[in-house]
Parts: sequence; structure tokens; C-alpha cells
Amino acid sequence: MGMATIAGHGFYGLQGSWGRGWLAVCLDGSTRIMETSMPIGYEECALFGTRLLPWLVLQQLVAFPRSLSMITSRLRTVRDHIRWAVSRFHEEDVFFGHGTDNAWDEARQLVLGALHLPWEIADSYLDCRLEVDEISELQRLIKRRINDRVPTPYLLGEAWFCGMSFIVDDRVLIPRSPIAELIEERFAPWLANEPARILDLCTGSGCIGIACAEVFPEAEVALADLSYDALEVANQNI
Repeated sequence: MGMATIAGHGFYGLQGSWGRGWLAVCLDGSTRIMETSMPIGYEECALFGTRLLPWLVLQQLVAFPRSLSMITSRLRTVRDHIRWAVSRFHEEDVFFGHGTDNAWDEARQLVLGALHLPWEIADSYLDCRLEVDEISELQRLIKRRINDRVPTPYLLGEAWFCGMSFIVDDRVLIPRSPIAELIEERFAPWLANEPARILDLCTGSGCIGIACAEVFPEAEVALADLSYDALEVANQNI
């Protein structure tokens, strides 16, 4: 495969038909050809073929009105995407309150969670370069967080409660109860002895009952809910 340069950015070209007969190219991450209507730089280009696009064809391609345009993307590392997400969250006035209370923690939760990286990741790992599919997935999730206002735990399918990870989706509320602190303190000073039985009524994801079962292993714990959908989620978390 050949290589050429556009405005100082190297790219590898792939030629083929796309959409209404347009030609598309796959770039190396520095420069990308994308639909002008795509919001916040989310890439949805179909790639075909294996032959380098001639410079003349490329000039004709980007000249078509309302079809494709070329933009420069410098989002390559974990740190880049956290910083970019923070900026976009502030710009779009995103609400926080499902496990975080600020743009920085929200961005870290979304980016690190999507990449299956631990929250306590070493700072040097933040400068690791991402694969193309990882970049596309991160931008897709950040777009949904902003445009659709989908909470990060729903996007990741995971929420934390009492230091435990729970499966969550839109069938249940996102765990964020202050009861977590009471559980961790074993309900002191109000509970003098360990309980024999515990009922988690309207259990949802099951987080409260399951956390209680961890703290009070000798207790008999029951999870109850009117919603069969919620009970399905709770059952996955047991």
C-alpha cells in the first residue's frame, strides 16, 4: 500500500465505493475524512478496497458539497480522551450525579471504564496510544453521554456500591443510596447485634441486599421487587 501526504499529515488510502458512489479513504489517525454532518467528530466511515487514492481523486472527493470533509484529529491517548470529554461535558452542561459530581471524575469513569482499565491506573498509562476501534468506541460513548444524556453507568453497564461492582441497565435505578455508608459501618450505633434476617424491598439491582449479605454473612437476606425486569438484573448480580 502506498503513502502520501496531505497538509503535513501522512495517510494510507483505501479506495472503493461508499454511499452514493463516493470514494472514501482510511487515514492513520492524524487526518480523517468524515461526513460534515457528524457531531463531535464521531467517525462512521465505511472502508473498502486496498488501492491508494490518487491525489486528484482526493481533491475531487473533498470538494463535493455536503458530502465529506477532512478534519484533523489529535485524540490518540487515554489522557487525550479524558481531557476532551471534560471539555465537552462543560461545554454541553452535562449533569453529574450518578456516582460522580464533576466533569473530571465523570470523564475518567467513562473513558477508563470503557477501556477496562482500573481507576487507580498509573499516570504513565494515560499516555498510551489507543487502537482505532478503541477511539471509535470512546467517541461513540461520549457522544451518547452528551447528546442523549445517557448516564455513564448505563453506558458501561456497571455501577459501584459499597466497593462492589453491579450490573445495571435502564431496567433499574443506578445505585447511589446513602445507605451504603450505613452498611459499611454495620448500621452502628443503631444496630447492636447482627441481624438474623434482612429484607431488601424494591431491590432494583439488588445492591443494598447483596452488600448487606457481604457485611452480615450469617444473615438470611431476601430481595423483593414488583418488577420482573428488575429481579432479572438483581439475579445477575447475586
